[in-house]
Amino acid sequence: MLPSDVTRMRRQEFKQRFGAVLEYSSIQPRDEREEMKAFVIEQYGNNLSAIKRNNPGYRSICYQAGREPNDLDDYVDMVMQLADEDEDLVEKLADWGEKKFLYWAEKGLLNTWMEAFFRYAALKTLLATNSTPQNLLTAVGVQGLPGL
Repeated sequence: MLPSDVTRMRRQEFKQRFGAVLEYSSIQPRDEREEMKAFVIEQYGNNLSAIKRNNPGYRSICYQAGREPNDLDDYVDMVMQLADEDEDLVEKLADWGEKKFLYWAEKGLLNTWMEAFFRYAALKTLLATNSTPQNLLTAVGVQGLPGL
């Protein structure tokens, strides 16, 4: 669904155009397990003793799973399994999002919305990286931005 010129961009070009708003990884396929592992490490620590100490929900997760984890990877697997079991709310939100998405697609607005979003991201990036944003805005008002 992303514009082809965006999906073909190399990391450096993407960062220059949209880096103040978007991460390059945002346009790449997701690995939910790796994201969960990174979240656990960032929020609670990289070993079980730190997780036990820092995560008030640790006991609840162990209770729901019916066991203690063996290591960090096992803990992440337990969290992922429990998250899969608690999908009801997520599914309702996904259904709502899908209905909105299909509505926008039916009305032919997805492409317009996507183009507007990337133009916004490019402009925010230019403003964030420009030492004199007032001059940049004046130039935009007079002649527009190249490539936007």
